[in-house]
Amino acid sequence: MLESQFPPTVAATLPSASQQQMLHAVSQVHRLEDRYPELPHMPLLREGCWREEALLIHYTDLHGQETQRTIWPLAIVYLDHMLVVLAWCCMRQGFRKFAAARITAVESTRSSFRPRRVALLREYLGQLKKP
Repeated sequence: MLESQFPPTVAATLPSASQQQMLHAVSQVHRLEDRYPELPHMPLLREGCWREEALLIHYTDLHGQETQRTIWPLAIVYLDHMLVVLAWCCMRQGFRKFAAARITAVESTRSSFRPRRVALLREYLGQLKKP
């Protein structure tokens, strides 16, 4: 766990947002090569994950149908040769994977789902591991 790697006094000297990032349960990912283009809405998606804020996304499914959904972004991962947003979908009331390239717009709702992100992410990852 990250908390054991950093003395509490170091975390205490940082602003609260930096404390959260330092002690957060999500590891950083480093791009070693350009496998996909940087999408214009990625900074807002990343920020939503870090700040545990609900986002309104405009999403186009495989059939070309566009929907608007409020999601709780849990993580951004690279799966099946594409960037995927793992999220709780408020419309479907369940965990969903959204292909980042099919998210056409993102808006902040300024609504927090803190402190549920880590527990939800663990639950979702547990479901993904089940056969």
